[in-house]
Amino acid sequence: MSCTYSFDTEPEVTVAAGADGTADIDWTPPSDGSYGLQVYATTRSGIQLATYDYSFTVD
Repeated sequence: MSCTYSFDTEPEVTVAAGADGTADIDWTPPSDGSYGLQVYATTRSGIQLATYDYSFTVD
């Protein structure tokens, strides 16, 4: 399984998921403000799962 994510208008990045289905990323916002995160998983058989959208604010 893999996870694909992007922050706002940045390009998508795909990372491998571990055996438990989780993935870790490191990201530092360029400045304070509101941000959006879009993420979806792709199964081993290539099925793309639903995209989730998150919004958060960095102070």
